[in-house]
Amino acid sequence: MTLSPIFEFADRFVAEQSELDPCLATSRGIPGHDDRLTDYSPEGHESRANHMRLALTELGKLTPSDEHDRLAKDFITERFETALLAYDAGEWQRTVRAIASPSTTLRSTFDLMSREGEAAWSNIAARLHGIPAALAGLRQTYENGRRAGRMAPRRQAIVAADQAATWATNRWFDSLTVEAVGDGVSSTLQKHIRDGADLANSAYDDFASYLRDDYAPDADEADGCGPERYAIGVRTMLGAALARATEAPGRGWHWGPEAHHPQLPRGERVEVGTAGSLEQILFGPGHTADGTLNLVGALRRAMATTGYSDLKEFQRVEVVVSPYQPH
Repeated sequence: MTLSPIFEFADRFVAEQSELDPCLATSRGIPGHDDRLTDYSPEGHESRANHMRLALTELGKLTPSDEHDRLAKDFITERFETALLAYDAGEWQRTVRAIASPSTTLRSTFDLMSREGEAAWSNIAARLHGIPAALAGLRQTYENGRRAGRMAPRRQAIVAADQAATWATNRWFDSLTVEAVGDGVSSTLQKHIRDGADLANSAYDDFASYLRDDYAPDADEADGCGPERYAIGVRTMLGAALARATEAPGRGWHWGPEAHHPQLPRGERVEVGTAGSLEQILFGPGHTADGTLNLVGALRRAMATTGYSDLKEFQRVEVVVSPYQPH
């Protein structure tokens, strides 16, 4: 199958991106990078941002040949522009949190790695030995943000510190040594893995101390992010809800965050339809009861119904999920 220039660009970008972001490559199931960790230092972030800027310029010069091309180009352009907007705002300097942060990605990457054969276990050993440098680079990024006044909320810093300390105290990385022994890898490689696990456990212990003792005292006391950062976050995180806007580039179609697809830039394309303008979706007025319009009004009603006066209180509301009933 011959790919159009735009789809060929997408394939090439993913290959180049995998070289710059090995942990992302592993999460996508792309082989060839499993012996390295992503560089989360300021230089690593800058390298990936520069690569995306150049790619965006190249994509802008390509002409769609059909509707699939148009959708792909519009979607990729919007995602690149949003990612670069977040980078330029310095969001990469304050990714201290317990979910979807670089420190959790470095740990969870090992869950996704192959255990089949000595070569696979050699990759695991190499990454274990790379954890101290990876966390040191991440710490440098956070220190740059700290000096620039870009910091995560203190609550997030404490939670992230507790998380890192738990992995270190429980010696989570030792579980890889146990697995290696069970898989019968060579004694030399077992020792290399054991030594790497010691380094990784110690590195996360040091990182936890840094977050708790150095970073958290200077972190923001408030959880709120302000309207400028919120606008970037909305573009980054809200998918199908805003894809239904008449202004959305997909024109009623949306790509979800699924894994790599051989023919589409990102996951499976789903028709979500068009519900109204972006203003209607966020602020109404709503003329249906399906939750597609007036999201802010729905949030206010939910808070009023449950008796909560602000978002921080509302986050503590208990949620009851009805058990699944098979038919």
